[in-house]
Amino acid sequence: MAENIESKKEPNIELHAEEIHRKEEQSAPTVDKSDEEKELERLAVEELLKDAKRAKERADKVGPIGWIRGPSRTNKRFLFNTLEGTVQANKRMKLTGPKELSKPKRHK
Repeated sequence: MAENIESKKEPNIELHAEEIHRKEEQSAPTVDKSDEEKELERLAVEELLKDAKRAKERADKVGPIGWIRGPSRTNKRFLFNTLEGTVQANKRMKLTGPKELSKPKRHK
């Protein structure tokens, strides 16, 4: 039984992603991409690979649940106060018109 576990190889995430990318390039119709688009695509693939590596490391430490990201918690009070302040400021701008910002006066 121990031999079975040792003989199983972990999939190499980077190689798998490269294979998928190669297959997509072969099957996709040829469209000239600008250098900027190629760079953006390269950065996106790189970021996905980093994320997959981090998830794999979490899974190695805590088990299969490590693949799942934790829920993001929103600071609702901060969000509400920020939105409320922005709405009030926008209403003031509509009523009074935009004011030029002046430099604060220095006290002597």
